[in-house]
Amino acid sequence: MTTTQNHNLLRVFLCHSSSDKLAVRKLYNRLKAEGFDPWLDEVNLIAGQIWQDEIEKAVEQSHVVLVCLTPASITKEGYVQREIRVALDAADYKPEGTLFIIPAKLQECEVPRRLSRWHWVNLFEANGYAKLIEALRTREASIPPNVTQVHTPPVITQRASNSPARVNSSYTVWAAIIAVVAILILVVALLFTSNKASGNTPVAGITNSINLVTDQNTATPTTIAPTTLAPTTATTTKLQTTAATSVVVTSQTTATTIKTTPPTTPPTIPTTTAAPVTTVKTPVSFTVVPTATGFNDVGIERVWNRIDKPVSEIPGIGRSFTWGASPISKVSTEMYNNSPRVVQYFDKGRMEVNYPGNNTTGAFYVTNGLLVMELVSGRRMDGDNTYTELEASAIPVVGDAQNNISPTYATFKSVATLWDNNNNKPSAIGAVINTRIDKAGNVTTFNPPEERKMASYDSSSGHNIADVFVNYMNKTGLIQNENGTIETRKIFADATYLNTPDIFFGRPITEAYWTRAPVAGVERDILVQLFERRILTYTPSVPADYQIEMTNLGQHYYQWRYVDNKG
Repeated sequence: MTTTQNHNLLRVFLCHSSSDKLAVRKLYNRLKAEGFDPWLDEVNLIAGQIWQDEIEKAVEQSHVVLVCLTPASITKEGYVQREIRVALDAADYKPEGTLFIIPAKLQECEVPRRLSRWHWVNLFEANGYAKLIEALRTREASIPPNVTQVHTPPVITQRASNSPARVNSSYTVWAAIIAVVAILILVVALLFTSNKASGNTPVAGITNSINLVTDQNTATPTTIAPTTLAPTTATTTKLQTTAATSVVVTSQTTATTIKTTPPTTPPTIPTTTAAPVTTVKTPVSFTVVPTATGFNDVGIERVWNRIDKPVSEIPGIGRSFTWGASPISKVSTEMYNNSPRVVQYFDKGRMEVNYPGNNTTGAFYVTNGLLVMELVSGRRMDGDNTYTELEASAIPVVGDAQNNISPTYATFKSVATLWDNNNNKPSAIGAVINTRIDKAGNVTTFNPPEERKMASYDSSSGHNIADVFVNYMNKTGLIQNENGTIETRKIFADATYLNTPDIFFGRPITEAYWTRAPVAGVERDILVQLFERRILTYTPSVPADYQIEMTNLGQHYYQWRYVDNKG
């Protein structure tokens, strides 16, 4: 016999400080009377239990965590802070929009920053308790019924000692089955003996069936290779191994031959900037699933394949790496907005996945962090509106890693537009770039080694952009499509690649300045400009294909975050 029991009581974990025990005990009794299932340590813990484990388990199994706040609890270090951390971790694994954490002020006090994103309730106000009950009822209504099957043992009827024993019907059925099987075995044995005695051969159909089964069982197993999420170019295109040989590529529906040299005619220089795009980051939960080739996410691999796989496979392609030859660290997640997110570091940048599980080909599935802003300001961003104040990076922005000549990230703090919109400049399109900056941050005018001009102005950040960098942002070149074919397209304009230059590079946060920096020990004149997400350099004295490059921003940020500041 089976009956059902409904265990749909709302489980409410009462997170509190021991100094507030009296008030929390009253709250426990009121919630119990309302028909909820509150969890309070002094009631639910029993002797002999490992209380730390039980508290974590209780938080994870609760429908709601009610964080009771008073002036004493928010300033006191200890178990209440630990319980809050456990609750925040558990919240990361709840579906988006789940009503899970409710800050409840027992007295007037400041809500801790980590809890301030959730709307709180003031229980010391006249209608505070009613608002809490309303929230709990709302959460209760969202919980599907939890129906438990309760199996009742069958009732055994006592029989008199002199009554005949009742035969179980199931025994009768099994006895019949066994008898039939025995008869069949006997018949087969007799037939086999008869055939052998008369010299008859087995029936052909039976022999073939046996051979077929034997062949299937002894055949060599087929090895199925792991699915590669980004097709290689070998599927449709053979990439030649010499720079002198043209590369056969597919363009739309027609195969053409494209020389591996950049276009001779510079792209059109825009004089306006695209409207800013805001990416909203929502706390999510996920599991990092590395790809077969070592990337932390299929979306990250897709972005890398598009621009940098051709660079690694096609000699003389006419550009250097955008990200780098391969990932440079084992770091796979970082906390942001109180949630872990997938990241991957390369020499020249860091990719971020803000919406794991969503459409991996979406325009903002993979983003490019504001690393330059953090290195120059010294603010390590821990969320959209939270940060840790550190020292600005003393790593040289350009040139050899160890040099005492070139400016550092900290150098540009006095000329950069960061979080406060200072240091804006008026539009100067067409003006010759004749200013340079030294390591101390001194900006002076001089006769530049080459005449370069301002070609665009970003009115949002208030900075001009050098012509060579505008041309680079609009550069066309060989890229790899989703199907693995190679085409000539605009490099930094694709829905899967952050859409537009001002999204990929970010807005300019400084003017373009000349500076002196040693490159492989040789001091050179270099034009450098800082953007929110990347730094571009122009070195007129090197071969044309490598005059414009992105700095090793990913290396620099990793050094600053994990080595200089210990993560």
